[in-house]
Amino acid sequence: MAVCASMNGTTDAAPGPEWMPARVREGRVEWVRLGAAPLRQPFYEMDVRMAGWADRERRVTRLEDLPAHAAAVPALEPSGFVFHMSRCGSTLTAKVLGAPESHLAVSEAPPLDAVVRRRDPELLRAMVRALGRVRRPGQARLFVKLDCWHILDLALFREAFPETPWVFLHRDPGEVLASHAREAGVQMVAEYFPPAFWGLGKVERPFGPAWQAQVLGVICRAGLNGLKLGGGLAVNYRELPEALFGRVLPHFGVRADATDLAAMRDASRLDAKAPSPTAFRPRQEKHAEAIGDERLLEAYAALEALSRPASAPPPPRP
Repeated sequence: MAVCASMNGTTDAAPGPEWMPARVREGRVEWVRLGAAPLRQPFYEMDVRMAGWADRERRVTRLEDLPAHAAAVPALEPSGFVFHMSRCGSTLTAKVLGAPESHLAVSEAPPLDAVVRRRDPELLRAMVRALGRVRRPGQARLFVKLDCWHILDLALFREAFPETPWVFLHRDPGEVLASHAREAGVQMVAEYFPPAFWGLGKVERPFGPAWQAQVLGVICRAGLNGLKLGGGLAVNYRELPEALFGRVLPHFGVRADATDLAAMRDASRLDAKAPSPTAFRPRQEKHAEAIGDERLLEAYAALEALSRPASAPPPPRP
């Protein structure tokens, strides 16, 4: 069996089921011992920090050995992937899906993003398996919430997991832009995600509302194109949380028993990002115009058409 070096330079056995990948850098995977602790924070990175990542024993393995390490430990196959536009209820969705004791929901894990950028389906399968390790009895389902830019890599996910259903969450772009105006997400920072990342070529002003609208347009068009190919489900923010029970769970093939359903219902009533228990209410963001980005507005309108039942009237514009 492959071995790994701990952070203090000693040699130990490969990471067992109580170990989870915490970070990937310089061709290596850093692992932290989480034991049987459930993932309860809004984001995976927060769970790692809460577990005392800075103080705990760590292990380091070569990234090329990840498929072997992942295969050596029982793991769950993903029951569903959550792609999204950003600021549209994906964190709530992950919290609801991960609420039952038998469910595991991994939310925007940095080690997964690092592997996605390598465009290697075998490594992607291995990382999802490593994140889906069975660490306590009774675990039966795994759900993975991605970062918003991962919809651009939908083909990679479909190659690695061709049978896994997925959803694409979206929201009125004016509301999303208003949210980013209050606090811009990292995907809107050109130093981290330059125009070339989005396939936009040279952009005169890669900042501000017009730039953010272009980024949202790329994300929405990628989601729309993916949905046309099958396997996905379009869900609008304003449908939450009820759409999670009426549409998302059936799409993921989940038949929840009374106990699991009660846990998910309880989670759906709380704000997924609040530091203390706070009732969830769909945020009524001040509406911002989409800066005349017709391609964004057209993509959103097409997403709306896919997410509405045929008999439903179009929603009013704010």
